[in-house]
Amino acid sequence: DDGSMGQGTNMEKAFDISQTRGRQPQPMPQRSADELLAAMITESPARLEISDQLPDGIQAQYVPRSRTVFVRNGMDEAATFHAISRELAHASFANGNPSYSRRDFSAQAYCAAYVVGQKYGLDVSAFSFDKVCAMNQGQEPEALRLFVADVKSAAYSIEQGINQGLGELEQTADKEFSVAEQEPKAKATKS
Repeated sequence: DDGSMGQGTNMEKAFDISQTRGRQPQPMPQRSADELLAAMITESPARLEISDQLPDGIQAQYVPRSRTVFVRNGMDEAATFHAISRELAHASFANGNPSYSRRDFSAQAYCAAYVVGQKYGLDVSAFSFDKVCAMNQGQEPEALRLFVADVKSAAYSIEQGINQGLGELEQTADKEFSVAEQEPKAKATKS
């Protein structure tokens, strides 16, 4: 009332999902890194190419002008999955963005790869967020919200492709291992 500025908080009740009575979410089925890689490759929005000519220390790299992700040959499945996830995040940021700069979206792509790996239960212990935290220290809340929105958007597009690929792989497996139907036998009648 007197015109002085003050700070306050808005207290609200929050519930954990275990405290609700609705149907509990089903846990994600555990998939191997091989299955996830196959699904990712099946529905990749960018072309994937194995390369032995990437610079040292580079696991994979997205090239916007050719819409291709070049992947280092010889990595294990989990490292390959994370590297392709990161580069597919770059592909989603570059799609339709004439001012795309790899440097501007590197932290978001890194975080999106972490989110996708975490969601599918892969080992994400190699991820370190020291640089990401240092880059975002002192940012305005609006800039941080945009950062998180970018991460969520890229992770969602990668997850959507993987889920579609898993669906296609399951349908293919169903066709390959189906049992042929037999003609019904005529019943014998007593005379």
